[in-house]
Amino acid sequence: MNAIAALFILNNDQKLHPDRVTNWIAPKREALKEIGIDQIAVFHSSTGSVSSFNGDGDSLVLHFNEDVVNEEPSFWQLGQTMEMLEVHSLLIIHHSMFSGEDLVPLLDVHRACASGYTISLSPVKIDNKQQLTLNAQGRVHFAGHQNCEKKRWYWNGTMVIDRKVVDHLGGETPLLTLSSCFDVAISNGEVSGCPKAELLDHGLVEIDQSWTLFLDRDGVINDRIMGGYIQKPEQFVFLPGVVNALKNLRPLFGRIVVVTNQQGIGKGIMTSQDLSVVHHRMTDELAKHQIIIDSIYFCPELAGDHPICRKPLPGMAFQAIEEFPEINFSRSVIVGDSRSDIQFGRRLGMVTVKIGEATGIEDIRIDSLSDFPTFIQMAQ
Repeated sequence: MNAIAALFILNNDQKLHPDRVTNWIAPKREALKEIGIDQIAVFHSSTGSVSSFNGDGDSLVLHFNEDVVNEEPSFWQLGQTMEMLEVHSLLIIHHSMFSGEDLVPLLDVHRACASGYTISLSPVKIDNKQQLTLNAQGRVHFAGHQNCEKKRWYWNGTMVIDRKVVDHLGGETPLLTLSSCFDVAISNGEVSGCPKAELLDHGLVEIDQSWTLFLDRDGVINDRIMGGYIQKPEQFVFLPGVVNALKNLRPLFGRIVVVTNQQGIGKGIMTSQDLSVVHHRMTDELAKHQIIIDSIYFCPELAGDHPICRKPLPGMAFQAIEEFPEINFSRSVIVGDSRSDIQFGRRLGMVTVKIGEATGIEDIRIDSLSDFPTFIQMAQ
């Protein structure tokens, strides 16, 4: 059985003649193939049918009882579609809300959180959206009065759902739709979320106190121990010019946070307490120069376990917005020296700054953090 297929939902006002569906699918097929999805299906709400298109261009049509036709498929219909496609997961996309965004982050969060039900999120900008919050573990909850200080999100129409969830929430009930189960699943803490990147072309010309600076640690702030880990404070050595650079960057950004993968803890080479002592060494030295780091987030888990907290996955960003709900990822910068740092930022819509050799996916490349204040000054 294949892992996953894509299911586009076409509303009544988006009805396509059957002969045109194949042409409509063609450009989407190539993009989805690049992320490992070979099968595409379309749910036609006007007829209550599903057309599937496999990797060879052949099509199958699954007709449902007209008595259960809805604007969206029921869980029973989703189960039938999964059986037809021989997949255990569906990437469900409401066509009217889809803007061609990168779907890899959503799929990665889905695998890491293992909830079986993951939705794509966008920041709330108007009050008439159903408002949600996102915790540090990637779980979605309804925004209530007790969460009034948390960042608000809404579901933007794209999700990934596993067969086990379809069977659990819908079973054989024909009329139970995605929306009708949505409230229950979120209330039970069974839904994970992934913020959709807002790709804005503002560069660095607008930086002010509303912006946040995310910094990787090793190779950006301090000298990296190649093939090893900094386990003791005496091993922590600031890279040349970094302290002065941070002194110049501090007034420009409303918040400066550090996000660092530290799997040495997961390997048993060091402890969280060892890491805390190292970070006290860093922050104490910076404090002597009136430089405050607002928070430090780290992931102690092993890379092979693909935890939500490990870059390029967004878990540490989730922790940051839980502590600082005013953070706007599209008004944030990530500075890192590895590809995973840049992927972390790109997936969230940050301006990405690569130190050292270019990866080809970053917005800006510099030789060291000490060059960054001058770069910003020239850009502004």
